[in-house]
Amino acid sequence: MTQKEPRLGTAVFIVNEGKVLLGHRKSKHGKGTWSVVGGKPLFGESPEECAIRETYEETGLTITHPQFLTYTNDLFPESATHFVTFWLVAKHTGQEPKVMEPHKIADFQWFGPKELPQPLFLAHQNLLASNPGIMETVVNFFTGSSRASLGQQ
Repeated sequence: MTQKEPRLGTAVFIVNEGKVLLGHRKSKHGKGTWSVVGGKPLFGESPEECAIRETYEETGLTITHPQFLTYTNDLFPESATHFVTFWLVAKHTGQEPKVMEPHKIADFQWFGPKELPQPLFLAHQNLLASNPGIMETVVNFFTGSSRASLGQQ
């Protein structure tokens, strides 16, 4: 019998004026759902380095100093996969996002914490279920007061 092992994922909230950037997924994994920018780290790459690389590859945006928020344990029954997802947050740098991987993402839009589109990607659903109020923490992260209030797992 072959034992399957969890994979690592990185997800990054890009924050701009109280809103977060979400993409409408076209790829097989999570098709039709909305999610933040992210992907799998390369060998030897930290979650922060992965967040910087994936953000640039997917949106053309350059971010620096993404900050760790928390993690989720995500089981995807339809594909029999298991991801441990590292969630990070980064400031918007003023550039406009572009769809750089049109085979994976249909478009990007900005959403407030109380106006998230549906359906959300499973990992995002898990984040919201395990961390009530996290979206307000995310959009206010760089004000300073939210960092102390985040209950990291």
